Amino acid sequence: MDLSVDVPAEKFIEAIKKHRAEIVGMSALITPAIHSMRKSVDTIKETGLKDKVKIIIRGWTNVQRNLLERMHGPIMQVSLSVVQKAYGSGIDTKG
Repeated sequence: MDLSVDVPAEKFIEAIKKHRAEIVGMSALITPAIHSMRKSVDTIKETGLKDKVKIIIRGWTNVQRNLLERMHGPIMQVSLSVVQKAYGSGIDTKG
């Protein structure tokens, strides 16, 4: 499911609950987006959903990745093709 761009953290929570998500993916192509992603990961943790979903983050420099891992622990980095192999090709990437 694609939630679009610049999504508030609360939308992630709603989507996780509504669709019983097992994986949450985020992508950042510009450095300022890391703050929004950090807030989203924090909110997922605060609502108790962190243990129920795997978080996949892509699209940034190693500096950004290292910063986020220092704040939140290891973060999975895989491609959609790997996820589709694990969960089947019926994954809805459009929402």
